[in-house]
Amino acid sequence: MLNIRNVSLLAIVVITVGIGVDRVGGQDAQAKSAAAEAARLAIIPVIVLKPGESKELILSTECTVGITRGGGFNLRQMNETHGSSTSQQWKREGIEITLPDFTKGPQQADAPEFAPLKAAGINAFYVKVKTTSSAKPGVYNFHLADQTCNGWCKSDFRVLVVAPR
Repeated sequence: MLNIRNVSLLAIVVITVGIGVDRVGGQDAQAKSAAAEAARLAIIPVIVLKPGESKELILSTECTVGITRGGGFNLRQMNETHGSSTSQQWKREGIEITLPDFTKGPQQADAPEFAPLKAAGINAFYVKVKTTSSAKPGVYNFHLADQTCNGWCKSDFRVLVVAPR
């Protein structure tokens, strides 16, 4: 049986739970906003291409680029929640990005021009970016991650497709 005291107690509980849910929701929104702001303010490499062009971007990491690299690279656009279906290629919207596999990565890192990096315990590798003639001008933000047996390496980069002149 409900009486005034039970109704008052129920109202207090509902208000308290409502405030808690609002604060948690507000914290989630604040965390997402802070993450978006950090990504916007980060200094990251940009590769600029016209439709139909291809270029290579050189990245470096202390993580291994060989067979002990766990499942390989995980590449995704920043607005995606999951990585690419393969660890070496991302292809969509007229843009194709190719990453080195377990064989090619160590070969690239061992190249003579990267000897100073290798001596410092840093592995360099190429990210190949190609656009088709139908690629639309715009900015594409990418997140590249790699979980290895000795840590977690990650980087962001942007692909800017510009209109041909």
